[in-house]
Amino acid sequence: MKLLNTIRNLSILSLVLLTGMNCNSVRDNRAIKQSSRHLFSVQNGRIISPEGNVTALKGCNLGNWLVLEMWMLDQVTGKLHDQYTFESVLEERFGNDKKHELMELYRKSWITEKDFKTVKSFGMNTVRLPFQYTVLMDEDKPYSLRKDAWVWLDRAVEWAEKNELSVILDLHGAPGRQSGMDHTGRVNYNRLWKDKEYQNQTAWL
Repeated sequence: MKLLNTIRNLSILSLVLLTGMNCNSVRDNRAIKQSSRHLFSVQNGRIISPEGNVTALKGCNLGNWLVLEMWMLDQVTGKLHDQYTFESVLEERFGNDKKHELMELYRKSWITEKDFKTVKSFGMNTVRLPFQYTVLMDEDKPYSLRKDAWVWLDRAVEWAEKNELSVILDLHGAPGRQSGMDHTGRVNYNRLWKDKEYQNQTAWL
C-alpha cells in the first residue's frame, strides 16, 4: 500500500496544470491557496478551466528546452545519448562553471518569448513544458534547490501568462529517472520506482 501511495503521489507531481501561477509561490502556503484559483480540474472526464467552464486544451510541446531530447538534436545515432552524457562532455572539456554557462546560453536561445507569441497566434491555448529535476535541485546537494532554481519555470509561466496560455508542467526526468529513456535526461537509468531515496527526493521536490 505504501508503494502504491508513493507512486500515486509521484504521478500527481509529474503533471501539473496551471495558468498564471508564479512557481515561487509554492513555498508560501497562503500563496498556494490563492494560486489554486488558477488551476484546472477534471470533472466527469472533462477538463474544467479556472473559470469553471468545460474547455479543450489545444497546444504544443516545448521539448528539448529544459531537458534535452537527443532526437531533436539529431543525435539518435551519435555518441551523445542523453543530457547526462552531453553535460559530462561539456564539463570534461570546459569545466563545471563553463558547462553551466553554456547550458544557460542554450536555454536562452532554444525557446524565447517569441515562441509563446507564435503558439498563441496559431489559435492554441496551452503549452506543455517538459523539464528535468536538475533545473530545480542541486545535483551535488540533494534536498537543496539551485540558486537559480525557479528562473526558467518562472520565465515560462510569465511568458505564457502574457500570451494567455496555460502551462502543463511535465517532470520528464525525476531523481533516479523513471523510464530509462533519453527524455528523462539519462538513458538506461531507471531507478525511481525501486529506490526509496530517489522517491523521497522526488516527493521533496
